[in-house]
Parts: sequence; C-alpha cells; structure tokens
Amino acid sequence: DKDNEYYGGCKDGEARLELDCGRDDSLLFFAETHEEQDPLYIKFTRAKEKQRMDAELAKFKTEEGNAKANLEKLLQSKWKEQNISFQRQVKKLRCDMMAKQEMQREQLLARHKKRMEDDKSNLAKGLQWLTKKHADEIQEALASHQERCSRAGLEINCDAASTRWSQDSAAVQTKHQSQLRTFREKEKAMREQCEADFKAQSITVSEHHKKRQKEMDQAVQKLHARFRQQQAQQRRHHMKRHEERMRKRRREVMAMFLVKPAPSLKTDENK
Repeated sequence: DKDNEYYGGCKDGEARLELDCGRDDSLLFFAETHEEQDPLYIKFTRAKEKQRMDAELAKFKTEEGNAKANLEKLLQSKWKEQNISFQRQVKKLRCDMMAKQEMQREQLLARHKKRMEDDKSNLAKGLQWLTKKHADEIQEALASHQERCSRAGLEINCDAASTRWSQDSAAVQTKHQSQLRTFREKEKAMREQCEADFKAQSITVSEHHKKRQKEMDQAVQKLHARFRQQQAQQRRHHMKRHEERMRKRRREVMAMFLVKPAPSLKTDENK
C-alpha cells in the first residue's frame, strides 16, 4: 500500500517503470530512427543522388550533342540554299559577260567582212577604171599614130607605119603594165592591212575580254569570301546562343542535385 501511494496509486511495477522512463528525456531521441544522421546512410544517399545526377548529365550531354548536330544541319541546309543561289547569280553574270563578249567578237568580224567587201568593191571599180583608162589611151595612141601617118603621107599598113605603131603601142603597154603592177601591189597591201588591222583589233578585244574575266573572277572571289565570312558570323552567333542555353540548362540540372552537407552528430564530448 505504501508503494502504491508512493507511485501515485499505481497497482503494479510496470506503471512505476513507465513513470520512471517517461521522466528521462535524454532517451527519447533513441525512440525513433534518425537515418539522416547516420554516416553510412548519408554516404548511401549521396551515392544515389550522384548516380541520378550522372544519369541526368549523360542525358543532358546527349541532348546537347543532338541539339548541336541539328543546329549544324540546319545551318548547312540554309548555307546550301544560299550557295546555290550565289552560284546561280555568278553563273548568270558569267553567261551575260560571255554573251556580251561573243557579241563584240561577232561585231568585229562583221566589220572586218564589210571592210573586205568594201575593199573588194573599190578594187574592182579601180581595176575597171584602170582597164578603161588603158583602153582609152590605146585608142588615143592609135588615133595619134594615124594622124602622124596621114601628115607624113604614109599608108597605115606600110612597113614604116607598122614599125612606128609597134614602138608606140609597146611604150603604152609598158606604161599600162607598170600601172597594173602598181595597182596589184596596192591591192595586196590593202588586203594585208585589212587582215593586220583585224588581227590587231582581235588581240585588243581578246585582251580586254581576258581582263574583264580576271576582274570577274576577282569579284567572285571577294563575294565568295564575304559570303563565307557571313556564314562564319552566323555560325558563331547561333553557336554562342546554343552554348548559353546549354550552360543555363546544365546549371539547372546541377541545381536539382545539390547535396546538402550532412548534420553533425552530437556526442558526449560536444556536450
């Protein structure tokens, strides 16, 4: 009975033990599990978190590679279209230049042919005039011979008259042959000059065309270099934006798996 009164009216020893244990607050900590303060548990959870982070980073790396490959593919496709358009423009410029140069060569040849035809016509007229002049001179010489024979009282068919006419006509023919040789020499010189002028003009036109083609090549090279430079700038711009997005995404992935420092266990020495 005294014991019951001492222990507050409890009827058995279990109540006394429960009462005594309830008052020891320092033992309440061990009444529940505390895995977060277990070093092995912390190591285990950190290893699991690291595995998850490594898996996410590997996945992110694959996505990053695919995104970069797709970006490169998109840029290459865009540049291919630009290059096709650029080459088409260059081809048109070259074709226009070649057509213009061919037209200039045809015009030069046409002028040369017209000059040859004009020279041929003028030479034919000149030869016709010279032939008529020679015929007229023969007739004048014959008329003059007949008049001299008449004044001298000679028959036109006599030996003396024939001899005189042979001498006079030979002198006229010698003169005509000399004039004809001079004409043929001038005809040859004219034709040679025509061919020489055409050759010189052809060389001049050809050199001009080569110069224009060289200038065209240089212009195309400059345009192509500028075209490549623009592509490089576009690539740097898009790659920079891609890398910025990837860095941001990587930081987000890393932030998901930041491991908090483990709380330190309180020991008797710390107390």
